[in-house]
Amino acid sequence: MKVIRALEELPQVFPLPIATIGNFDGVHLGHQNLMRYLVERAREVHGTATVITFQPHPLAVLAPNHAPRQIQTPAQKLATFEA
Repeated sequence: MKVIRALEELPQVFPLPIATIGNFDGVHLGHQNLMRYLVERAREVHGTATVITFQPHPLAVLAPNHAPRQIQTPAQKLATFEA
């Protein structure tokens, strides 16, 4: 698994990215099913399963008074994706 923390780190060529986008804080069963489907679909088309997530939550930047509390630390979130 590659972790890319900035747009500048993206490779020039990403073979057929199959992506999902979300905050994914506290990966629950619905998130797990989505990730499984993402990986299966990427394998079917010989693509690259790609998860785009955010740190901090977008509302922490756009509307700090309305941002939800963080359930996982960034390290915990990453460990969840690696599992």
